[in-house]
Amino acid sequence: MLELFAKVSSSIERVYICVDAVDELLPQDRSDFLRALRQIIQDAPNARLFLTGRPYIRRELDDYIMEGSHVINIFADQGDIARYVGRKIGDDNARDPDLMTEDLKNDIMKTMLEKASEKQLYSKFGSLIGILRRLLLVALNIEAILGESSLAMRKKMLKLVAATGVDLNSVYDQTLNRIREQKGDRSRLGMEVLMWVSYSERPLRVDELCHALAVEMGSTDLDPENTRPQDTVLASCLGLAVVDKETSTVRLIHYTLQEYLSRSSIFPDAHKTPGQTCLTYLNYRQVKGFPANSISNLRDMHFLEYSSLHWGDHAKIELSDQGKYLALELLNRYDHHITATLLLNQIHRYDFSWLTHHLYTGLHCASYFGIDEVVAALMDMKGCDINLGDCMGFTPVVWAARQGNQGAMRLLLTREEVDSEKPDNDGQTPLRRASWNGHEGVVKLLLSRGEVNPDKPNNYGQTPF
Repeated sequence: MLELFAKVSSSIERVYICVDAVDELLPQDRSDFLRALRQIIQDAPNARLFLTGRPYIRRELDDYIMEGSHVINIFADQGDIARYVGRKIGDDNARDPDLMTEDLKNDIMKTMLEKASEKQLYSKFGSLIGILRRLLLVALNIEAILGESSLAMRKKMLKLVAATGVDLNSVYDQTLNRIREQKGDRSRLGMEVLMWVSYSERPLRVDELCHALAVEMGSTDLDPENTRPQDTVLASCLGLAVVDKETSTVRLIHYTLQEYLSRSSIFPDAHKTPGQTCLTYLNYRQVKGFPANSISNLRDMHFLEYSSLHWGDHAKIELSDQGKYLALELLNRYDHHITATLLLNQIHRYDFSWLTHHLYTGLHCASYFGIDEVVAALMDMKGCDINLGDCMGFTPVVWAARQGNQGAMRLLLTREEVDSEKPDNDGQTPLRRASWNGHEGVVKLLLSRGEVNPDKPNNYGQTPF
């Protein structure tokens, strides 16, 4: 394709290649793309390249195609901000002409321009980061004003905006207060959206988030009528969360908001609630009804994958009494649960869906995640086989060693019947797994037991050393 492009270009007097938002290419694709552009420029001397992107990719551009190029830094001036504010007011006026007067419009414009030009912005933030924050402040403030539903409330909000400083935290404080003051359940919904987006173990797709928000604690079935429309979910957080067009996942409007929301006082149950939500979902009758090998029929259970892979990540950090009960309910028959198949597929990068029974018990799972109180409870249950190997020959001790979970390992090693050297199907002992992954604390725990041989090789002759 590159050779063909160069040949076609040579028959044209001048070729212009314009690429907008290079920074929005996925990082794993960007280097190949830039390398291809460089090849085109080298092979087609009559080609000219025009790129736009945010400044953080400048180093990559330098590495590939910046030689002999001209760089223009684009900044927003007062005229740009005036046009932005004017357009927002114009769009609002077209929808609700009775909620805007000429005097209010002039006052909004004056206040926004004053806020954008305050010296404190430049002295506090400086350079491009300051400019980005300046635009963000203007955007959030104009949304706050135009979000009010009466002239009186808009004027009141304008006075509040004019009185506050340029600190982003004060703007976020105001926006969170407005979220909490929404009518009906939109207040709770808006705060839950921000909690999930801030503390999920990976970015959530919109359909995953909608299902997570539809879970009712204590329920035994998912109610489809409790699932909110996507627009309602996003509108509830008043613009602080948006959908990333490239990945279709929900993200916060700016990285400074993530820093702001990480305060423990805002979401005191930031992991307890998600963990309990995931476990409630996994214990739904609809989910329990799936055979362990039916992963091709899960299209309507949008939250199942995330719950299966990450409930333990939340529970390890914070687990409520109800969460512990739900975890034990799930793990009691875990080897027959669709959740175990999804987790094993993710861990081993291998398709286990052909297995109807994979011997991956609740104790294996709890040892993998390192949820100590659940490990202890499962060990005390009648019929618990602490040395049982799963479909890969991994015992609970192997899983704790592989993941470096010292608390779980310490609990498992208290049992007299535990085999601390039992290898998996590849001949890997727990010590070899812990050594391979660099888990020094687990290595010390295993070596403290006299029966552990530090020189025992695996099936390929490799020792822990």
